[in-house]
Amino acid sequence: MSYESSYEYSRVWDGCIQSGLHRLHRDDILCDITLEAEGKTFRAHRVVLASVSGYFEAMFSHNFQVRDSLLKRWYELSFIAGIVYMGCGLCMFI
Repeated sequence: MSYESSYEYSRVWDGCIQSGLHRLHRDDILCDITLEAEGKTFRAHRVVLASVSGYFEAMFSHNFQVRDSLLKRWYELSFIAGIVYMGCGLCMFI
């Protein structure tokens, strides 16, 4: 496989993963945690959050209490959600 075709395959694969994660999140399929900030809630997948964030990985793998989370503002949670599930930090979940 040439570099160009390998690169194109990688882009397609990344798009499939991103759209699949977005669909699972949108439809609340297999979401296993609810994060809360400023009275708003956000459903998510622990494994997805942990795979992109050392903070969440430590939180989930060391029995860190979610209520002790440093993420207290809705803006922070929605920014992370936008990056993880939409591929864009500016895609806020409001």
